[in-house]
Amino acid sequence: MERLYFDTHKNLANYMYDKASHGCYTVAVLFHDDAMRLIRELLKNDEIHAESISIESEAYNGYDKEYYVSLADDKVACVEPAYRWEKYLSTDADLTLIDENASSAIIKGIDPDKCLELYREKDSSESNPDIPKKEVCGITLTITPSMIEHALEDYAEYLFGRFSLFKY
Repeated sequence: MERLYFDTHKNLANYMYDKASHGCYTVAVLFHDDAMRLIRELLKNDEIHAESISIESEAYNGYDKEYYVSLADDKVACVEPAYRWEKYLSTDADLTLIDENASSAIIKGIDPDKCLELYREKDSSESNPDIPKKEVCGITLTITPSMIEHALEDYAEYLFGRFSLFKY
């Protein structure tokens, strides 16, 4: 299976959007946090609309398996659990992007010629002296730009939810 490398969820969302723009129905198979970040990036595009988003915290429902994040050629995005009724659901996507850590059982319901394995590129923080590092209790902590971006997004969501102008 060929590999697709990506460094941010924004780049993955752009890749899926480009595929959809060329008539390709694409599904990404991701775990909860990555699925949330990807759908968030997809929906930042004004041309993409959500049809069905079925994703909840593992603490809420106990589901700890993969999710299908799909984008159809008509720019409709959906998220759904990949595992239901004691089995992984098949997908009829033109292209399926499978997380490198996903269960191999997912591949049973997917045409292997239409799959790419997703690999997250490693941060170049080890070789980049400009990225801040701090040693705490013998552990070197590295703060990358993507970590800062995710922290700011999460904080903005918290503020928006807490101080919404549209409270009833």
